[in-house]
Amino acid sequence: MFCVSASSDPSRTEGTTVTTTRTTGDNSAATPSPADCRDLSVASRRGNLEEVKRLLSRGIDVNCRRGKWSWTPVMPAARWGHSNVVKLLVSKGADVSLVDKDGDNILRLACMGGHLETVEFVLSLNVVDINSRGGGSRTPVMTAAEWRHRDVVELLVSKGADVSLVDVNGDNILHWACWAGHLATVKFVLSLNVVDINSRGGGSRTPVMRAALRRHRDVVELLVSKGADVSLVDEDGDNTLHLACYRGHLETVKFVLSLNVVDIDARNNSGRTAADVARRRGHTPVLDLLVSHGAQ
Repeated sequence: MFCVSASSDPSRTEGTTVTTTRTTGDNSAATPSPADCRDLSVASRRGNLEEVKRLLSRGIDVNCRRGKWSWTPVMPAARWGHSNVVKLLVSKGADVSLVDKDGDNILRLACMGGHLETVEFVLSLNVVDINSRGGGSRTPVMTAAEWRHRDVVELLVSKGADVSLVDVNGDNILHWACWAGHLATVKFVLSLNVVDINSRGGGSRTPVMRAALRRHRDVVELLVSKGADVSLVDEDGDNTLHLACYRGHLETVKFVLSLNVVDIDARNNSGRTAADVARRRGHTPVLDLLVSHGAQ
């Protein structure tokens, strides 16, 4: 996954471990520590329900923070699809409105994991906005598409997720589905007839450019069959053929050439042809194919 810088939004909660003292049955004092928060987070991540119960009984703050992303215990439980642990933590006061250092909330993390029951439960709480923005200003439905979870995408759409939104780079859900290369998700998004198939995202790239760059020939073929324009160029002057050559995916290059739409010797803003790209990247089979088709 690509890196996104952490947001400095002051509205995001900066949590700390709360230290409390309680008296146990043998009259000894137990003071929860940062290590206790670590143990609770680990147990939550592993879905160890009984261990989570035991640790909570020690008085550990259910909303304590740890790790470089400043996750609360309910966040890893949601990320790894442990709905029983999520439900327990929520019943004990876990605040599902909190976000981590990247701005991601529990819903977006649950969508990363793609566990339908967990996503359904989080939605049922009616606390988190279904179109809330997280890292990179991506919404939960974009995240579900990015992580190849068609069933979660469908659920979110049925609950009102807005698939017309774009992230900080201008990428929409179709761009993300094509980046991931999950054919079923791409088909579903196209069936909604909401997103322009030739919409421009980051770098002024279209969905078919994303699919070609990521070596997803089947997605490229589907998009072309639905009207994707492979003659368009991005902000660098690269067309779909250039982008397919960057990654050296022979089958995608073959398909783009078979369309007879893109000038095989078209030059990008740096003056390079698709053959130049293949040559510079060391993709000899692709270069040989281009030359056999008349590339200079």
